[in-house]
Amino acid sequence: MRTARVFRWIMRIFILLLTASLSVVTILGGLSAVNILSDPNNIQVPAQGYSITSNVIGPNDTWYVNVPIGINNVGYFDLNNLELDFSLEMEFNSTGDDSIHNTTIYNDVQNFGNLQRGSSGVFEFNATSFTVPSFHFLEPYEFRANITVSAYYSLDLILFEIHIIDLDIS
Repeated sequence: MRTARVFRWIMRIFILLLTASLSVVTILGGLSAVNILSDPNNIQVPAQGYSITSNVIGPNDTWYVNVPIGINNVGYFDLNNLELDFSLEMEFNSTGDDSIHNTTIYNDVQNFGNLQRGSSGVFEFNATSFTVPSFHFLEPYEFRANITVSAYYSLDLILFEIHIIDLDIS
C-alpha cells in the first residue's frame, strides 16, 4: 500500500514538471515569435534592393535576378529551415496581337538552413534559369514578384510565413 502511494506521487510530480516545461516552451516561443515579427527591421525583403539584369531583351537571353533577404533573430530559439519561395511573372504585349499576356517565367524555392538565436544575416536569393516566352514581345513589359519567406521556430512547433504578393520590380 505504501509503495503504490509513493509511485502515484512520483508520477504526479513527473506529469506536473512535464506540463510546466511544455507550457514554458510554448509561452517563450510565442512571445519571441511576436517579438521577431513586431519590428519591421527584423525581416526585410528585399534587404538592400533587388536587381534584374539581362543582356538583350528577347527569348534567348541570359537573365539574372538577385533578391537579398535580411533577417534578425531576436528571439529565444533558432530559426530552422529558412526558405524563400520566389515567383517572377512577366506582363507583356506580343507582336501578333495587341492583347496583354501574363506568364510566370521563374518559380523556385531556395533553402538557407538555420539562423542561430541572437544573430542576424543577409541571405542572397539568385535566379538564373528563366522560362521566357518563345515569341517576340514588345515593350513595355512589367515584372511582378511573389515572395514568401518561411521558417520554423520554437523547436519546430511554430511555422511562420511572410507573403509579398505582386511586388512591382519593373
